[in-house]
Order: sequence, then C-alpha cells, then structure tokens
Amino acid sequence: MLYRNLKTGAAVRLLAHGTDTTPGRGAALVAIYCPADDEHTVHVCDLDAFEAGFIPLPAGELSI
Repeated sequence: MLYRNLKTGAAVRLLAHGTDTTPGRGAALVAIYCPADDEHTVHVCDLDAFEAGFIPLPAGELSI
C-alpha cells in the first residue's frame, strides 16, 4: 500500500510490519517501507512514528 510522508510529501510503499528483537528494546513494533519508486532502498521505523508521519494514499492517487 502507498503512503504519503506528511513532512516531505514523498510517496512510500509499506512492505511489512515487523518486530525489533534487539535485546533491550522490548520487542518494538516497526514498519518496513521503501520509496515508492525504489524498492531496493529499505527503511525501518517505529510503527507509532510511521502511523503519525504517513497517511495512506487514496486509491485514485497512485501517482508518485
């Protein structure tokens, strides 16, 4: 699904949800995403931060 970054306006593709299993981090939930036009550059972000900083693109707004 495509999302828009509220700060930059960039379109990103949400690839998956995951769990950070690094010891001491309490199994934090994360969003795994990439730029909509570059699936080879993958980013990971705290899930709460992702949900606060990105909004889903409406079905008709698939332009990036």
